[in-house]
Amino acid sequence: MKICKVLFFCFLLMLSTLSSAQIKKEKLAKYTIEKSKEYFNNYEDIQAFKKGLEALSLAKNTKNKTLVAEAYFTLAPVCVSLGFYERALQFSQEGIKICPKGNYNLLAGFYITQGYIFLELNLYQKAVKNYHKSLNLAKKESRNTIQKKTNILSAYQKLLAVHSLMSNKDSISYYTNKEKQTLFSIPKDSLNEAYIDYYFNYAMIAIENKNDKEAKISLEESCKLCEKHNKKTLYICHFGLGEYYYNKDKKRSLDHFLQSIEIMEKFKIRGPELNQGYSRVSKLYYSFSNLIKQSEYLQKYIKAEENEKIIKQKSIEEASKLIVETVDYENENEQKKRMLIFFIIIFFVISISVYFTIKIFKSKKIVVNRLNESETKS
Repeated sequence: MKICKVLFFCFLLMLSTLSSAQIKKEKLAKYTIEKSKEYFNNYEDIQAFKKGLEALSLAKNTKNKTLVAEAYFTLAPVCVSLGFYERALQFSQEGIKICPKGNYNLLAGFYITQGYIFLELNLYQKAVKNYHKSLNLAKKESRNTIQKKTNILSAYQKLLAVHSLMSNKDSISYYTNKEKQTLFSIPKDSLNEAYIDYYFNYAMIAIENKNDKEAKISLEESCKLCEKHNKKTLYICHFGLGEYYYNKDKKRSLDHFLQSIEIMEKFKIRGPELNQGYSRVSKLYYSFSNLIKQSEYLQKYIKAEENEKIIKQKSIEEASKLIVETVDYENENEQKKRMLIFFIIIFFVISISVYFTIKIFKSKKIVVNRLNESETKS
């Protein structure tokens, strides 16, 4: 009885240890996925790619299908940014295969990524098809969560972008309204960055269309949100105001561009607004005949552009090596698995052969013994 209790206790202890190890594995995989996303949002593609591959390896060890799918989902857009479209599509498709069928939010995200891949390749119809798949999947989610609304919003925004490129006026009008309706159904505090981007993008379109009133209102809304939620994002607000005043009040335009650059340099924020800001400031100083400052910001612009190219090229080269190493590692593992299966089969065949040989030998021995016994009796 005591032995049974001890064995039962050991069994429970083993289960507890395995459960604890599984939780640790999953936590590490989730942390690595988030780290990859963080690098990607900061335009650090190679670091995002490294962490993404690490996250995928960790997720596979957990045997948790959702985590593996999330790792694929993290890697796919990084590959697009690096120009590895085929690999991005592969990661996306692998993620869709392994993703639990009821996880509509994640599946919707995969089709957004696939749509973006086709958009980058100028395959607009395929992009539209994938964005519609994403929209339909997002709508299937039964819980009316912020994530569901965000996915629907993202699909509408992407469809608006594609139809804008194809100059489909009716579709542009339809998806513009859908984007607005969906966004404004989400509380601002829950999705302030999306609101900031919406007002900023709307302002840029209004500036391009020379609709000054709408541009100013949108920029003011964007600035209020930046001031309230995250002062680091004020760089985008000042950049927008710099664009707004560029052909109206060059002095005010210069002040806003300089403030935008100051924030981005202070917080080491990378993004297209920094390089564009250098370019704008250089041109504005030239218009004021301040050639020293004009030259200073022109050099900053040239250096920033060159650095971006160098970083991009290094990232592509390093990522290419990592892909080759990963493929080699996967092939090696696959080969090891095949060899293991082969040895198991050989062992099984040999074991059966030995078993039957022994059995036949024993049968022969029994027959011989019986014959000997019968001869002795006779």
